Amino acid sequence: MSLTTFKLIDKHIDLLDSYKLYLNTQEPSKQEHHFASAPLTYLNRDHWSFDMPPHKAIDRLVYLYPRTDEYDPLLCELAKTLFESRVPELKNKDFEVTRTGTHYYPPKGWMGWHTNADQNYWTLYITYTSQEGTSFFRYYDKDTDTIKTSYDGEGITCRIFKINQEKNNLFTHCVYTDVDRWSFGFQVKNKQGNKQ
Repeated sequence: MSLTTFKLIDKHIDLLDSYKLYLNTQEPSKQEHHFASAPLTYLNRDHWSFDMPPHKAIDRLVYLYPRTDEYDPLLCELAKTLFESRVPELKNKDFEVTRTGTHYYPPKGWMGWHTNADQNYWTLYITYTSQEGTSFFRYYDKDTDTIKTSYDGEGITCRIFKINQEKNNLFTHCVYTDVDRWSFGFQVKNKQGNKQ
């Protein structure tokens, strides 16, 4: 199980900056409350930071925007380039990229522990925050039996990881932010439409 975290080059940052400005002119398609799931046996220790207790079911609003919009072709092409350059098993393979969502987390916003275990694919999240170290992506590393935290940098941070359906190899993760946080998700599909 691995998580790859990296930054973007300037021309990609320009595209994401333009997209973020565009989103500021749009209305979200819906709003959702997310709750922490019941405590998992391997997550029963104090693993929250920012004074958040473990598994406390505080609802935090997350704004969801349409999955596709006028930026869709440009963003999916960028995501495909990032997948090809960062995931060896996808290099020189014939695959497509689709968007999994555009999320806005307000300050103190969060999404509780979850696995996406109903799916099986490589996923990419491109996130934007205004301050370094004020939001994070946290996950359980089964190989080392530890909770790991990947803090967002200032500006854009990218993360690639694989979602598995295998019961013994689930990728359990969550998100928290103290500041405004945008998150753009993508997934890999093969040409027949099946997720990789």
